[in-house]
Amino acid sequence: MHFARIFLSHSSSDKELVHLVAAELAQRGVLSWLDIQELHAGATMSQVLARAIESQSLLALFLSPKAMSSAWVDEELATALRVEDEARAAGHARPVLPIFLGDPHHLVAKHPRLRARWLHADGDRVDRLGIVPDAALPRSQQAAHIAAKIADRVYDFLKLARADELGVILDQRGKGQHRAEPPPLPENLANCDCPALVFRPEISARSDSAVLAGAAWDGFAAALGDSVERALGSRTAAPRKIRIAGASQLALPFLLGKQLNRTHGAYLFCYARDGVPLKLDLGAFDTPLAGGDAGCARLAPDLEGEQLTATAATRDLRPPRLTLLIFHSERYMRQARAWLRAEDPDAAIAWIPHPERIEHSEQVVALARDIKAFVDHVDGDHVELATSLPFHAMPLLGALLTPHVFRSATVLERVRGDHDTEACYLRARIP
Repeated sequence: MHFARIFLSHSSSDKELVHLVAAELAQRGVLSWLDIQELHAGATMSQVLARAIESQSLLALFLSPKAMSSAWVDEELATALRVEDEARAAGHARPVLPIFLGDPHHLVAKHPRLRARWLHADGDRVDRLGIVPDAALPRSQQAAHIAAKIADRVYDFLKLARADELGVILDQRGKGQHRAEPPPLPENLANCDCPALVFRPEISARSDSAVLAGAAWDGFAAALGDSVERALGSRTAAPRKIRIAGASQLALPFLLGKQLNRTHGAYLFCYARDGVPLKLDLGAFDTPLAGGDAGCARLAPDLEGEQLTATAATRDLRPPRLTLLIFHSERYMRQARAWLRAEDPDAAIAWIPHPERIEHSEQVVALARDIKAFVDHVDGDHVELATSLPFHAMPLLGALLTPHVFRSATVLERVRGDHDTEACYLRARIP
């Protein structure tokens, strides 16, 4: 895979802003190198930047008044421009993107190397497109503006909108630090010859139990949705293969599936850790889902040991908010129900069991049909989902449960309770 990646060359005086930009880029699917020497100990600058070009990466130069006097930035700049010349001679696009933290004309005119290359022959303007953030904005807003512009350039550089295949990696959970490299992937997936985006909610250390909720979730969900739209562009004539993998809370792959759904005519390949994908051609679902079993669900019992009631009892339920517990295990269903009942004794809760092992996409399609039939039956409007489905089933489910099935959804993310028999949940609203 050819990952969306950029080197962020900067002086120490601009480190705070550049770190914020790297965090914003992570939410847009772009891997960032913040410290070339640290990440490539023993390699020369020329070797590192040459590798960047070979791996189809870009180099962003943060040019500020203090950076102009930095010997380190000058060395990076000299090497970057030389590598850019070599790339141009080989017929490749310009890989160097300047970010002007100040007046571009003043910065370029002040530096001999840049003055010779980027100053227009008239001497009154800069002959190089770059990014100029509004200095009046707070740092966080400047970083978001810069990152959005950089991400667009990276997407264009990799020609994502015209790619027949695209990898999308959701890298939230696991161990170790988030670096400029992608997380471990199944070998057959990593060897695919296609561009790929790696989405990360943050650039700090990974955690096996990381969960986003509230404003943090809303911000990341918006960035992911906007980035997928920008990267993919309009629907292509032929189905585009989207290869999805990673480790994250379940709301993320569900959201990604909702984002891709039928409007992109995508062919989804969703990978388990062993490299075996669930496959689904969304272009084949050009009519509303039909054929599901409205009697698939059971009302979650109020009392331990109570007989689970058949769906016929839900005919007059018609709740403003319906919570679906999609678990293969009655034990986990009861734990979720107990938490929901403690929060809202009048909550409308239904259990739809799923197969213990999800081994082919037809199982997910059948589940989606049943969910639609049941939601139609009870006239549900807003649906909450709590589930034990595996990561690689969630993009398919999200893509199949379009807004025609229910207008809005929230995924309940389990977090650890005080005891193994307890469950606690956080809500992640699907925009």
